[in-house]
Amino acid sequence: MDLLYAQGVHSLYVEGGATLVNGFIGQGLMDRLSVYISPKLLGKGIPAFHGEEHNLIESALSFPNGSWKQLGDDVVFESRRNICLPDL
Repeated sequence: MDLLYAQGVHSLYVEGGATLVNGFIGQGLMDRLSVYISPKLLGKGIPAFHGEEHNLIESALSFPNGSWKQLGDDVVFESRRNICLPDL
């Protein structure tokens, strides 16, 4: 991240699974969330997030003022968090 910042990259789109997402959350580097929801049921899925630190409502990450958009049969929830990123 330090190398990217030094090269002028101040915004990064990250798409991945629970391990990658939790790494960015744990470092305080996630300020925007996009969740795509499809009206399909699968027999067994994988968690989008993991870790004990956000399992209770009291410690849940909040994404207020989000918006919902229809994309065909799917919907997307998008929200930004007002956080201060660490100095890199």
